[in-house]
Amino acid sequence: MAGSASISSSSVSKKYVSRKVKTVRWKPPSTSDFGDTNTFVTGSWDDCENVVAVWHVPGCEEDPTLLHQLSHPANVNDIQYVTREAFATAGGNGSVKLFQHSNNDQLESKATWDRIHTVLGGSVPCTALATNGDQIASLVKNSLL
Repeated sequence: MAGSASISSSSVSKKYVSRKVKTVRWKPPSTSDFGDTNTFVTGSWDDCENVVAVWHVPGCEEDPTLLHQLSHPANVNDIQYVTREAFATAGGNGSVKLFQHSNNDQLESKATWDRIHTVLGGSVPCTALATNGDQIASLVKNSLL
């Protein structure tokens, strides 16, 4: 096909991480990186202890390296960056959490909004997020925004 990109098997990297990963999001590049980034975050689900983790890929042919992880109180259903250094997670317990990267890619929990969606007094899983600057919109399973 004209104009279509292909991915060779030599450019695909796989790594066993011992968790069920549900969502992954590349860290936005800095303006000096011209679109390249080698750091991403993941969120797990259906584990005894779910986590958000930050990873670094040293090069195309190298496996990702775990830099840091923090416990998350529920399934991590979505991750969206709010700024280059901060991202929000959609939790299976109806929460939205805000995390920040430090300069050495350590993660820090900055804010939590618990039970932002409820139905008949019970929390509803937050399934997706969208961000626009410092604004965060959350979506739940029954299509409430």
